[in-house]
Amino acid sequence: MISSTALSTLISEFSASVRYNGNNPDFRYLTLAQVNDPKVQQGVREIENLIRHYSARTTEFKEYLAQGPDYLDFVALEENDLIYINQGKTEYHPPEKLVALYPKEGTFLHDHPFAIPKTNWVSDEQRKAAKVFTQFIRSEAIQKQVLKNGFRPVNSNVPLGYPIVPALGVDPNLHTSILEMPAPEVVANVQLSWQLVKKQANVLLLIDNSASMIGNKLEQAKKAAHAFLEKMPSQNRIGLISFNSKIKVWIPLDYYEGKQRFVRQQVDKLQATGNTALYDAILQAIDILNNAKHDKQRQIKAVVVLSDGHDTISNAAVRNVINTIKAHRETRNPVIVIPVAYGGDADIHTLNSIAQNSATRLQSGDTESIQKLFDIIGLASFCE
Repeated sequence: MISSTALSTLISEFSASVRYNGNNPDFRYLTLAQVNDPKVQQGVREIENLIRHYSARTTEFKEYLAQGPDYLDFVALEENDLIYINQGKTEYHPPEKLVALYPKEGTFLHDHPFAIPKTNWVSDEQRKAAKVFTQFIRSEAIQKQVLKNGFRPVNSNVPLGYPIVPALGVDPNLHTSILEMPAPEVVANVQLSWQLVKKQANVLLLIDNSASMIGNKLEQAKKAAHAFLEKMPSQNRIGLISFNSKIKVWIPLDYYEGKQRFVRQQVDKLQATGNTALYDAILQAIDILNNAKHDKQRQIKAVVVLSDGHDTISNAAVRNVINTIKAHRETRNPVIVIPVAYGGDADIHTLNSIAQNSATRLQSGDTESIQKLFDIIGLASFCE
């Protein structure tokens, strides 16, 4: 799946980097040579390093926007999405209206193409029907409906008006230039460059192997861990910690490259026994990430917790975990904690409180939810 908004944003980042780092302020569209230029890629990296939150879908950011400026300052949106949010038509409502900022370097127009293929399996009758449909879509009556839903009409006989108005946070006059979409092979290369230019991650996998996880819970957690590790990009760093009555660091935080098999073997060794030092384990993981001898400002720092949420032996309380998370929320690059719940008796309230205070979301304990972890941490591929 590819987010059109995310892809356009990444192409825009490359375009801006060409202007400022490629000594080409008047270029019209990206080329393969520019996308592959190390200096241009480094410029994109500098932009990506400013990112605080990732999501695979714009719809999730609509939910996050409801948390207000404490959660994010800027987000890439299509104009009609911003209008919908300001009209109160979404499920979640931000505390104040959003304002569209149009980059001075230019922006892209997202279209929704309709084409009539030139091929022998399209009959003359189908071509005629398609042309009638084209005329219908471009008619004034339909284009007025398009405008009503926050899209700019393509029919020049339909004047721009509500809801594309300043009162709803947008600029009807669009005081910026329109960027030309690069050639298909260039767009494909931009997608492939994603893992090279994006913000890299330091991830600690924290697995509950206490007695309360005995049986299916731990087996499901192991399966999820394997699914996560299978998709983990090798250029990121990972560490493996288990906890029961004691906290054990199986794999210290280090590059995943060359260690894939070893990490998976350690996961398979886990056995369920003892009490549950959940809170102490989370605090230790946060401390490890905050004190890692890596570039702290340029790495995503994430703790993925696979547990049923029932702490039985920690010296710390859940309030200590939440207070620690909240204390680091305002730093430039805070550690995020993503709990994954296992078992019908999981302490959803506790795990959800940890997630909410870390500006993440509690995930269900199944392998299908692993993709959501990658989306949150920003490890997903543009080409997935």
